[in-house]
Amino acid sequence: MVETGPVRLDRSPLLRIHDPGHPLADESGHYDGSNVDLVIEIADAREAQRSYEANLKLFDQARQMTRGLFDLLRR
Repeated sequence: MVETGPVRLDRSPLLRIHDPGHPLADESGHYDGSNVDLVIEIADAREAQRSYEANLKLFDQARQMTRGLFDLLRR
């Protein structure tokens, strides 16, 4: 059985970026950047996709085995 763990928020400080022309910049020309690590997020998304595909193949194989069993029972 698969269970989810507790959701934890990342409390690390945001990167302060100096760009006075940015629409989110404050009076000093700084804005808060993202604390999301794109490489980790892409790796997690690929892992989730592969898990989904593996589960889909499992259900397809179970369906094929059931169909084969019913074909044998009909004979």
